[in-house]
Amino acid sequence: MRKSICIIIISTMFYSCTNVAGGFSKPKEQAFILQDFNADEYKGGAWEAVSDDKQVSFKAELQDRIRIGEEGQAIALDYDFRSGADLVGGLWLDVSEHDFSGYDLLGFWIKGESTLGFSKIVGITIEDKFGNRVTKMSSQISGEWGKVEMSLNSLKDKKFSNIVEINIFIDKRYTSIEAGRCYIDDFYLK
Repeated sequence: MRKSICIIIISTMFYSCTNVAGGFSKPKEQAFILQDFNADEYKGGAWEAVSDDKQVSFKAELQDRIRIGEEGQAIALDYDFRSGADLVGGLWLDVSEHDFSGYDLLGFWIKGESTLGFSKIVGITIEDKFGNRVTKMSSQISGEWGKVEMSLNSLKDKKFSNIVEINIFIDKRYTSIEAGRCYIDDFYLK
């Protein structure tokens, strides 16, 4: 009886690990870090709806004070709706060099700055090179680090090699905090 149980346990362990080129494959839940902001630059920046109103309503800067992990950097996304004509803006990332094929989920970490205030609702938009867009709103933003995840399966053409841009945005209509800051880190694919 013990021998049968031991064989079943060992078989299950080996079955869950597939040998690939001299090593073992990563578990399916293992995330691929798309952008961790640990380099001194990234492809992207702040954007706002009305860029010619001579008022800067959004600012995205790399900083190393508040981040995921013990080392590296994260984006501090500042917004201010008190002056200017902007109703929406945020952070954009150029991801055109990445192939999203084989992944079902895009996610990132976000945290509101409690001392300055922050929007508890943000949006995320994925856009492909044909102009197809998928947007999701998240109301889970708090003063602690939390994940925001979005399914990639809702893109129209399902050609994940064609994704070119990710936008994280704050819309004035969905926030009662007119000026604040959110920290964004570690975009990943699963």
